[in-house]
Amino acid sequence: MTSLDNLHLINNLVLQNAPLIKNSGLMKGKMGISIYLFHLSRKMDETIFREQAENLIDDLYKEVGNNSLPTDFGNGLAGIVWGIDHLIHNGFLDADPDEIFADADDKIFQFITNQNEIPLNLEGGLLGYGFYLLARLKNKQLENADGRDYILLRLLIDIINKVYDFVEAKENQLLEPLAFKITWILPLTLIFLAEVMHLKIHQQKISRILERLSIIVLSLIPIRHSHRLYLATSIEMVLKYQELPQWREHFILLKDNFNPEILLSEFPDKNLTLSEGISGICPILINSNNICDKNELLFKIGDKIDNSSFWNELNNREQFLPAHISLSKGIAGIGLALNIISHEISS
Repeated sequence: MTSLDNLHLINNLVLQNAPLIKNSGLMKGKMGISIYLFHLSRKMDETIFREQAENLIDDLYKEVGNNSLPTDFGNGLAGIVWGIDHLIHNGFLDADPDEIFADADDKIFQFITNQNEIPLNLEGGLLGYGFYLLARLKNKQLENADGRDYILLRLLIDIINKVYDFVEAKENQLLEPLAFKITWILPLTLIFLAEVMHLKIHQQKISRILERLSIIVLSLIPIRHSHRLYLATSIEMVLKYQELPQWREHFILLKDNFNPEILLSEFPDKNLTLSEGISGICPILINSNNICDKNELLFKIGDKIDNSSFWNELNNREQFLPAHISLSKGIAGIGLALNIISHEISS
């Protein structure tokens, strides 16, 4: 099957199952699916995708005021706020973030300030809340922040301080996972710190975190080449904002010892998902600039996806559940990867 055939199959299944999905979140639910459909509607110029995406957003607006929703990034309010903010800033929705997110901000603020210990991870931890706050503070005048912006800024600074404390106490949790995971904490932490440096806030504490992380970063050459690419890309993002000579040398070492062919061999035939499969390499490559021939590797990833036996199973499926369309572990994430490949190679 070709990429177009596979995308057509994915898009039909997403349209059929989107109204049935129960999870509201970004990574496994309605928020992630709506982002996929909005971008698809722009790419394909098909109103049916936009209409379904808008239906999901209508549901989410109602659910944001629901006290039963968790606050986390993976399945709760922080990820939903990040997702809707993404849609607003990309011109899919016309809304005032400060107005529609007021209640969600308050709930997240109460949760973070009342927790003695929050893990560092993305889905339910500090990094997820950090990326939510970065989205809320994007394009704000932070030098003279007041009102809600001041509260959000103070909360982001508190998150940064908590990240420092975590790195000091639990550095073993930053080490390389056994298999590829797009949620690997170490590169995500570096990406978060790079985005904070872009805002030019709390710079002294950021430098102290980077100094503490040097012990891990400079001693680590990941076993998996997929993780070498991920770590090198995150280091490259940090180096855009702060020149660290030893980090620069280590970036070159990772680059020189990265083999795209070995990366491709690390993923079994049907291991295609965004969170733990070869589709997850595509968003990493978007942010990498000087590590490998990006377009060549994207082309080979697309070829590996298209030739997977996964598609035969999907065509002959006996049971397909709404949860199987999710962004992180479902077919929408694979569709996102195929769209990234198409866009990057054609541009």
